[in-house]
This record gives sequence, structure tokens and C-alpha cells, in this order.
Amino acid sequence: MLVYFIVYILVIAMTFQKHNSCSDRGKCIFFLFFLGFLGYFRCFDVGADNIVYSLNFNMTTMNPNSFSAYTEFEIGFSYVIAFFKRIISTDYLTFMGALYVFWMISFYRFTSFFKEGYMLTLFVGISLLYFTHSYNAMRQTFALSLYIYTLPLLFSTKKYSLSLYIGLCILIGMLFHRTLIILGLLPLYRLPIIEKFLYKKKLLVCLTFMSLLAFVLKGSIYSLLSKASIFLDLLGERYSEYYEVAENAEKTASIFSAILDTFIVSLCIWLLPIKHKYYTFFVFSLFCGIFCQNLLGVLSALFLRVSMNFFLFEIIAIAIILNEKKLSMCKIILVAYCILIFVKAIVKNFDDIVPYTNQLFV
Repeated sequence: MLVYFIVYILVIAMTFQKHNSCSDRGKCIFFLFFLGFLGYFRCFDVGADNIVYSLNFNMTTMNPNSFSAYTEFEIGFSYVIAFFKRIISTDYLTFMGALYVFWMISFYRFTSFFKEGYMLTLFVGISLLYFTHSYNAMRQTFALSLYIYTLPLLFSTKKYSLSLYIGLCILIGMLFHRTLIILGLLPLYRLPIIEKFLYKKKLLVCLTFMSLLAFVLKGSIYSLLSKASIFLDLLGERYSEYYEVAENAEKTASIFSAILDTFIVSLCIWLLPIKHKYYTFFVFSLFCGIFCQNLLGVLSALFLRVSMNFFLFEIIAIAIILNEKKLSMCKIILVAYCILIFVKAIVKNFDDIVPYTNQLFV
């Protein structure tokens, strides 16, 4: 785990050091390159699902009958494996390394699109575990890597941009990771009735905390989902299985973590400047994310993958707040939260983060 801490401490030091915009961008590129190096050359045991993923990888050919031999992969991801094996390499770790490098490239695109501080965005992204968890959430991270390039459509005012955005969300979701389909709901933030609601901060914060009632109403939520099980079937057999065991699931979202996350989301909603050009979008994505996390996480921690898609934008929301020049207790709380999430994940380790080893130094 020492490697994770060393990289994290260096990122913190470089983030809060005085710099100009050019050096900020250069430092971010350097760290993304270094993280890409770590991801590309990681050993086989770095990642929770490598055994079953490698079995699928080894069995996959251009014949669709060979797809998903040991665990379900979306058809698009299986074809990516098949083409990679035919054109580039039949080595499993080379394939996973390539996916991780693509994630680094896409994350740079993500930071440069919003331009809320390159190193700040990287610091928050590492803190919220979007780099360490990507060793496990490989298909979802690949889908998010592709999704990032649809963002210009989401904010475009051109005639068919939103229709194209929604279509691409559905396409990327069905081909690579079905949870991504839910991001097709994000254009709803543009509806006048929803936009007006998003400016009522006090009401939003109250509703955000009310989502914690899910921990009391677990049975009702389970019954409600049973009536909408057809949508779970669209997500694939894996999520249907999650739902089937949810009623007696041993591993659900922690109430203490849920309270802390809900508080931080509420704080972000409260602190986000209304004058920011993407204010309504960030508030809407945070609001959707915390509701998904609390309502679905109470059934099974495995469902938290759905909220992970919305919380990609929490990275930028926190960066916007930290980027303000005036120092405040709220900013200190947000920085402390980021550090806490990272340190707790590394030290306590919920079987999600595996000690790092490198192929070149073993």
C-alpha cells in the first residue's frame, strides 16, 4: 500500500503549491503519465476480479459463442477483447494496462473540458478512489472513458445534440457497461421546472438528507424494485442476481458512510456558486447520485456502481469549491473529507484495493 500513499502525498504537495496555469497542467500530465505507468505494468494480483476476467479473456475469440464463458460481459466489451487479441496482443495484462492508459487519457480530457484546476481535479479524483477502484471496475471505467467524449453534446445548444447524447449513453451502456445508461437522464436538468427547483438550495438540502430514510424503508424499497424488475433484467443477469440476494444481503452501504456522504453532497450543493455556468448541472448530478447511493446502497453495496456514474461529476463540483481563493472552514472540511476517504480505503481496505506490485520490479 506504500506506493498509493507516496503518490497521494506527492499529488497533495503539488496541488496546494503555488503555481501558474501552465505548470498546473504540466504537473497533471506528469502524474497521469505516472499513474498510467503504474496501471499498465501492474501485476496480475493487483485487482479483485482478475482471475475470472482473465478466464473470460483467454476464452474469447471472434466467435460470439466464446463470449462470457465464466462471467457476463457486455457484447461490446467482448468484441473489444476479441479485436485486441487479434490485432495487438493475447496477453491479458497488456489488455488491462491499455484500458487503464485510456482511462488516464480520458481523465485528462475530463479535466481540460471543465478547466477547474488540473491538479485540484486530479487530487479529488484520486481521493474519491476513481483511480484505485478502476483496477476492479474495469468495464465500467472503460465505459466512463468513452462517455467523457460525449460531454460536449450534453452542454451543446445545437438542435439534435441532446438526442445524440442520449443515444450514445444508451449505446455505450448496452455495449460496455449497462449502468451507464442512467446518465442518459442528465439532460433533464435543462427542463424549466427542474431548473427552477435546482435553485432552491434549502429544499434541496432537506430532500438530500431525507434520502437517508431509505435505511428505515429497506423493505418498501425492495418491494418497489420487485415491480420494476424488468429494468434490472436490462442491466443483465449480474444485477438481477444482486437484486435476488438483496433482501438478505450481508454487505450493504454503511449508515455512517451514508450520513457522511450525504452531508458532503449537501455541503457541495450549498457552496456551489449559483453564477457558475454549469451550476444546475452539477447540483442535479449530485442530487441524483446521492439518491441512487442511499436508495440502492441500502439493498446491496454492489448497487453503488450505479451512483458512481453520477459522482464522477462530484470531482468537478468539489474542485470548483476548492478553487475559490477565499479560505473557509467549509473548504477545509472538503479537503479533510477527501483525505479521509482515501486513507480509510487504503488502511481499512474493504477487499477493494489490493497492495500494489509492479511487473518490472518483481
